[in-house]
Amino acid sequence: MLTHDEITRLAQEFYNHILAREHAGRASGTYLTEDGRAARTKFWADVAEQTRKTLGGNTLDTGLWASHAAAQMAGLSWPSLDEEERYQCKEAVHRAGIDLAEALKARYERRLRL
Repeated sequence: MLTHDEITRLAQEFYNHILAREHAGRASGTYLTEDGRAARTKFWADVAEQTRKTLGGNTLDTGLWASHAAAQMAGLSWPSLDEEERYQCKEAVHRAGIDLAEALKARYERRLRL
């Protein structure tokens, strides 16, 4: 079984990786139209909702690639993990994914007030 620290590191690495990619896109200076902003808000809302359904239904092999990638980023070798440890990774990534999607949805919901 993975330790609390290993699970925390896995979730944090996944979260940071996605945020870094999102930040790089925003830092490029690309302008978002109001429709573009609304589309991103909807996209992240849909990601959060679908991930909740996946977690609730315990169909955690959905998005398995993300669990593999997060494990690797956290210094864990997927092939060396037993079934319970793999489950822990998948669950942690789904939980982090919901939080992440909600945070990104909130970022795009905000409007500049002058």
